[in-house]
Amino acid sequence: ARRHRLGLEEAGRELRYRLLEAAADRLGCARIVLGHTADDNLETMLMNICRGAGLRGVAGIPVRRGRVVRPLIDVERADIIRYLRARDLDWVEDESNADLGFRRNLVRLQIVPLLKQLNPAAVVNARRCAALLAAEDEFLGMQAEEALRAVVEFRRGRALIDTRKLRQYNLSLRRRIVRLLWPELDAEGVARVLNFAAQAGPGRSATGCVDLKRRNGIVEAVIRKKGKTRQRTCRGTDF
Repeated sequence: ARRHRLGLEEAGRELRYRLLEAAADRLGCARIVLGHTADDNLETMLMNICRGAGLRGVAGIPVRRGRVVRPLIDVERADIIRYLRARDLDWVEDESNADLGFRRNLVRLQIVPLLKQLNPAAVVNARRCAALLAAEDEFLGMQAEEALRAVVEFRRGRALIDTRKLRQYNLSLRRRIVRLLWPELDAEGVARVLNFAAQAGPGRSATGCVDLKRRNGIVEAVIRKKGKTRQRTCRGTDF
């Protein structure tokens, strides 16, 4: 975690998924089935809201991503426990789940119970909200893909962004176009790219993630090859 500048929870999550993917490759598995529940999804939504996430983050945990599927995402944790107890089935509880030093546990053990006091259907309602947001995100994603083709011309490992055409799109789609080009950029980095593109006259900018040159209404940008960009989010502080 320290080597990659990740929090302990985030590092553990990345390692778990990496191990699962490696095991699936080794065993020839077409699907990786995980047991995330509607409660897990609410916790994720709340944590993402607190860190200022966009639509995709607020939508919570996706039902499917690649070969990872989550068939229990619409089921509350309490219902699963009742099912197991009714059939005298045991389950394993991670000892760290009681440690309030981890942010997710703080949300799970202290914040979610308060929300349930406000509305006993908080978990179910949050899952409904997540499904609506995920559908909106999917639609905007398709619109952004179409806008990208209209605004950006790819030539010899570079992207030529027509700033006049870019300005014709809603800010939400402009942000998504930039994210399609550089998924590793955070919100601040995306804003700096758009600010650079909106300026008049020639100019240059370079960061660890993005190299830009602006001239005659065109922003020429380097398209990094896979594996060449930083693993961590690039903030683009020198735009």
